[in-house]
Amino acid sequence: SDGCYWNWKSADPYVKRPAPKVLDADGVEIKVGDTVWHEDGREWLVEELNRYGVRCFDGAKRRTFSSTFLTHNRPDSWGRLEEDAAKGVCEYAGAERKPGTINVYTCCGCRFDKDSDGPTCDKQMAHDLVSRAKALAEKEAAR
Repeated sequence: SDGCYWNWKSADPYVKRPAPKVLDADGVEIKVGDTVWHEDGREWLVEELNRYGVRCFDGAKRRTFSSTFLTHNRPDSWGRLEEDAAKGVCEYAGAERKPGTINVYTCCGCRFDKDSDGPTCDKQMAHDLVSRAKALAEKEAAR
């Protein structure tokens, strides 16, 4: 060392601690570049994690939020429920219909249980939509 304090300090032998992880409302780690949703339902892109919170951009403006108000899961809404109700069963379930034999289709990637003894896909879709509507109504009643 040449005796200069700043040269000595720059060669500090201590290992720097990694920055703590920033978790969303569900306990999932937030990283720069993630798409997150605010509790009000708006979609944001994470630009920066800093000591003030999570800096986000929605295409028009930038805001900084506490991570506890953000989630990686898109929150349900009445508008989204209405859009999903207008979809066909396979589109709603995320399935891709592929032709099998004549007038028979097989669904690839369907999230519904296709047990032959259980309810059909359209009944499972209807049950799912009603369950989501009940959950939204209960959430609004709690406010």
